[in-house]
Amino acid sequence: MASRIFKRLSSTSATTSTFTAKATPSKAHLHKPIPASSLPRGYLLSGTHAGVKKKAGAPDLAILLSTSVRPTSAAATFTANTFRAAPVVVSEEVLAKTSGRARALVVNSGCANAVTGAQGLKDAWSMVESVHSLLPSPAPSPDALVMSTGVIGQPLPISKILTGIAASTSSAGSGPEHWDAVARAFM
Repeated sequence: MASRIFKRLSSTSATTSTFTAKATPSKAHLHKPIPASSLPRGYLLSGTHAGVKKKAGAPDLAILLSTSVRPTSAAATFTANTFRAAPVVVSEEVLAKTSGRARALVVNSGCANAVTGAQGLKDAWSMVESVHSLLPSPAPSPDALVMSTGVIGQPLPISKILTGIAASTSSAGSGPEHWDAVARAFM
């Protein structure tokens, strides 16, 4: 029996078979835009390519700003792991200092800013302070949260991120396309 299976699988004839992969079908039909009437009001958003990801044009920086001068309640769940990334430490400190208030969020993808030591903490605070300065009537204490996702153990390209944050105001808006751009930058 085993010899018959081997003969079946072995190539004994001059004909060869080829494998042709099928093209991956588009998933565009799965993306259904959310109507503007269903989106939260009172926020300006920007999702852009800052240069964290190597792929040109891939969105990798998202910013969400509250347009209200009033404090905004915020809640978060943080890891209990001993090894916590700089954005986790910084966001936890921001929420503790503001008694659970935050009016801005900055997220980068492509680099987790984890296992980056003191420089990672400095970079996370730089992101918080840069986004905080974009708020209308900023509070005396930064009330922006920071999140990062991506490669672990690699330092952030902080100059690219800070340039992207500064440039984000020109492309910020509150329409469905802005919410979509922010979601894509998270990925």
